[in-house]
Amino acid sequence: AFLGADPTQVKQILAHAGLGESLPTSVNAFVVNTRERTYLVDTGTGLNMAFGPTMGRAEGNLRAAGIDPAQVDAVILTHAHPDHAEGLLTAEKTARFPNAEVIINETEHAFWHDEGVLAQAPAEAKPFFASAR
Repeated sequence: AFLGADPTQVKQILAHAGLGESLPTSVNAFVVNTRERTYLVDTGTGLNMAFGPTMGRAEGNLRAAGIDPAQVDAVILTHAHPDHAEGLLTAEKTARFPNAEVIINETEHAFWHDEGVLAQAPAEAKPFFASAR
């Protein structure tokens, strides 16, 4: 997060703020219930723990709120990064929200499915395409 900064100085700044080198990460998903339909805006990281050990709680939090994943009518993805969309699938690669329509902006969808863009992407970005697809 601090590209180009002196690592020693970054450690000092974090320590002064009472933080360690591992910063906590939060990923949010939101439920919109209109009485007729239940919408989920973004799904969180699912089983992807690359964002830290506190991720992957969206389904449990939905259940704690009394919402079974099968009750979600539509999932609206703000974009297809892993921390917003990887919660769509279970460990078995099945739909976590089996009755939900998945809604994503057509430009966003087209970008992640464009073979030309994928071909030009650096190697470290290619896993993001696999995730989005």
